[in-house]
Amino acid sequence: MKISIITPCFNAEQYIEETIESVIFQRGDFDIEYIIIDNLSADNTEKIVNYYINLHKENKLKINCNNLEIKYIRETDNGLYDALAKGFEIITGDIIAYINADDYYLPNSFKTITNIFKSNKKLKWLNGLSVSYNEDGSIIGIWPLPTIKRKHIQYGFFGNIYYHIQQESCFWRKELLNKIDMNIFRKYKYAGDYYLWKSFAEENNIYTVHSALSGFRHRENQLSSVCFDKYKEEFNQIKENSSFFDKIEAVILNFYWKISEGKHYITKKRFSHIYYDMHNKIWKMYKKPK
Repeated sequence: MKISIITPCFNAEQYIEETIESVIFQRGDFDIEYIIIDNLSADNTEKIVNYYINLHKENKLKINCNNLEIKYIRETDNGLYDALAKGFEIITGDIIAYINADDYYLPNSFKTITNIFKSNKKLKWLNGLSVSYNEDGSIIGIWPLPTIKRKHIQYGFFGNIYYHIQQESCFWRKELLNKIDMNIFRKYKYAGDYYLWKSFAEENNIYTVHSALSGFRHRENQLSSVCFDKYKEEFNQIKENSSFFDKIEAVILNFYWKISEGKHYITKKRFSHIYYDMHNKIWKMYKKPK
């Protein structure tokens, strides 16, 4: 089985070394195709990438998988999803994912996902536990997602009523990209990840793995924080319309999931917080139904 990973980057010298090593040093019975797409970085990104490429050419990298290919594309692009589209158009792997140049995979992530995909031929895509890193790369939070309904992804409930589906922890079979119109995908500037999830969910359920695979690094001035309003604007353009009762169902399911998740440490204060969160969401929908 071959895993194809894409990293789009621009002026990523601060973190990209950690990202690269988290991909190329994965251990297990699989091949890795790693594609780095650089939008003509003006810092030391090119130097760092070429350092690992040259080590690999000289057989000085200790590789823990069956085979490793590193491809470096350095050319101008029109943003994150244009860069990813370039990668998606040339990948050759069976399992696909992408990770940005300030995040990293946890050890044995690829071993976990290949074992799952091999044992379940009908499985098309999966995600792991949501993990948060601080700026130094230390894990500061881990939480599970509820059982995910396809229609709730299509309605945009993940990121509103539920937690977001964490892009860094998503892997899928290559065939799902046949559903993606790359001309549409590459035009997005902020919410292209949700366009992928919604397209995948139109026919395929996502499987949640109770294992930490990767995570999201919180740092100052990152695109997802600075441009959150623009992300939501694109997100709302992509999602399908849902009824008031669809929203009620999601809020109630989320309430019971949170209670179930916390059954071993639930307190009166925590229960009240969860209850009033549910109450407030329902009240807002009642006042301003869409």
